[in-house]
Amino acid sequence: MISKVFKGFHFSWPPYIERVESLNYEITFNESCIYDHGDIDQWDWNKLIGVKKNFFSPRKNSFMVGWRWNKEKDRLELTSYSHYETGKANYNDRGIFYINRKELKDSINIKITLLNKWIRLEISSKHYKIDELVRVTIEDKNSFNKGWLIKNWFGGTKSAPHKITINYKKIK
Repeated sequence: MISKVFKGFHFSWPPYIERVESLNYEITFNESCIYDHGDIDQWDWNKLIGVKKNFFSPRKNSFMVGWRWNKEKDRLELTSYSHYETGKANYNDRGIFYINRKELKDSINIKITLLNKWIRLEISSKHYKIDELVRVTIEDKNSFNKGWLIKNWFGGTKSAPHKITINYKKIK
């Protein structure tokens, strides 16, 4: 299924509503994911996929995989990206997984498993693999073992400079 973010927008089409305990997707980027804002907003993280505890707000108690195009290194970068109950964002600004331009059309697998106050994130391609546990700070007493699916969101501050398409294939 192809997720689209149209020029001038942040959100993707079509919208998704799904309650999940884990996510397992094959994701394929393409040349439309290369962009140049020409300013500091180039370093903002777009959101690829993730889970949120609150149906209405992805900016509280959420975990996502962020992505951005690094024009200086000519590669797409992925990172773990979460929001605490307070709304404060937490991410690794250097990125944790990299896809160079010539590998851009090769699919990657992303698996996210909710483990109460931990998230297990697995990302793999033909050449690389990461598997890490990420601590999630949940302010209420309920554990984080189910959440609402979050899919493709462009930005940070700026909206999509052109139509962005990303292919998502759910792995059973």
